[in-house]
Order: sequence, then C-alpha cells, then structure tokens
Amino acid sequence: IPAENLNEFTDAATAVETDKLPKISSVNHSWQVDAHLQDLGDLLSQKPEMSNTIQYLVDHVDAANWVKAGIPLHEHSDKCEFCNSPLSASRMADLKGHFSEDMALLERGIKKKIKDVSAGMIKMSEIHPKDVYPALRNALSTSQQNLKNEIQAHNEKLTTIIGLLERKLSAPFESITPLFF
Repeated sequence: IPAENLNEFTDAATAVETDKLPKISSVNHSWQVDAHLQDLGDLLSQKPEMSNTIQYLVDHVDAANWVKAGIPLHEHSDKCEFCNSPLSASRMADLKGHFSEDMALLERGIKKKIKDVSAGMIKMSEIHPKDVYPALRNALSTSQQNLKNEIQAHNEKLTTIIGLLERKLSAPFESITPLFF
C-alpha cells in the first residue's frame, strides 16, 4: 500500500459497515480445460462400426442426416412419406443397421462432450470502479481488461472445440484432427 493511501485504507477498513464499500463477490471457476479435453482427439477420430454401413450415406452426410431423421416417421409404414414409393422391410432393416447402436453410442459421447465443454464457458461480471477505493481504480481497470482478454481467448477456444464436435456429430464417419493438439 502506498504511504499516501495508508490513512485512507485504514479509515475504510475500520469504518462502520454502512460507510464501507459493497463486498465484491469472488469467482471460483474450477473447470479444468485439460481434464475435459483429454480424450477429445480420440473422440473426434473415432468412427462407428462399418459392418452395416451404407456407403452412399457415409459419402453424403446431408442425405444421411435426412434419412436418419425420417426413420422414426417410417417405423410402421410400407411406403416413403416423401415420394410415396414402396419401402421394404429389408430396406428399413438396412437403414437401421447403418444407424447402429455403435453410432448412437458415439453420438451420445459427442453430445456429452459438447455439454461438458459448454459448461467451461466463463461469463465475467465486471466490477464497477465506484465499488473500489479511488487509489485502486487504475489497477482495477487494467486487471479487468487483462482478465476480459483471457476469458475471451478461453471461450473462443471452447467455441472452436464445440464446432469440431458438432461437425463430428453431423459426420460421424469423418475423422477430424484438431489443429491445436
């Protein structure tokens, strides 16, 4: 504490509660980046079992997503709701085989990782300069700006990771290699 501010801080520290500045809440962010990203590379490179895959759906991700969304609609139907063509039981079995339990397991793992990574996003509540002693306001401003920059960089990295996970979710047979590993 600079000598010229010693009296000001001593008076403030010993003042009655009504004359003190409001308490600033502390932040405890215990989310650990390394712990949550440890298996990210494995998850992004993992591919579902290929034994029952339909190559056209592997090669055409948009069509695969469209077909997958339509399977429940056609569960008890013998014709396609879109084109009204016959839909055989064997074709439905092939489609269900393509979207196997192995794929569902991978998708659940990706969705869980997206949720975990999203939980690591940090929101900063700024401290208003009037809530600190005048002698500390310049330091507060500098520290707050540095913290904002660090939080922004952290959140941008997590947003990039979430984007990679969402890409993997829409293209489960694609092996994705993140550039920052």
